[in-house]
Amino acid sequence: MPGPSEPDTTGPSAAEEAAQAMRTRQRKLLGLVVTLAVAAGIISGLYFGIYRPQQERRMSKAETRYLMGELTGIVLHYQINNGALPTEAQMAEMLTASGNGWPIKDAWGNPIQYDVDSKLPEGYVFISLGSDGQPGGSGDAEDIRYTHVPD
Repeated sequence: MPGPSEPDTTGPSAAEEAAQAMRTRQRKLLGLVVTLAVAAGIISGLYFGIYRPQQERRMSKAETRYLMGELTGIVLHYQINNGALPTEAQMAEMLTASGNGWPIKDAWGNPIQYDVDSKLPEGYVFISLGSDGQPGGSGDAEDIRYTHVPD
C-alpha cells in the first residue's frame, strides 16, 4: 500500500471518472444531434422534393378551376344584362375594360380558351390546356374543362 506521500496508482481518481463520464455524455449528445440533423435533412428533402410539388400541382389546378368559376360569373352577368352569351370578342372587350386583359391566363401562364358551344343554345366552355399548353395530356398537363350547360 502506498504511503501518504506516494500517489495512488491503482485506478482513476474520482475527478478522472467524472471527466470520462462527461466525455461519454457529450459523445452521446453529439451523436443524437447528428442523427436528428440527418433525419431533418431527409424529411425536408422528401417534403420539398415530393410532397410540396404535388401540393403545388393541386393548387395550380384548383386556382385554374376557381378562375374559370369567376369567368362563368362574368358570362352569366353579361347574359342576364344582354339576353345572349358574349362572343370571344365581347369577352375580350369586357375583361380589357375592367383592367384584367385578354386572354385570361391559367395558373401556368397559358391562355384560358372561351368558346360558345354551337350545339347548345346557351352553352359555353372554358378550356385550360394544362401545364404544357398542348391539347390532351395527363397529370399537370391534363386539360381542364369547364362546360356550362343550361338547365
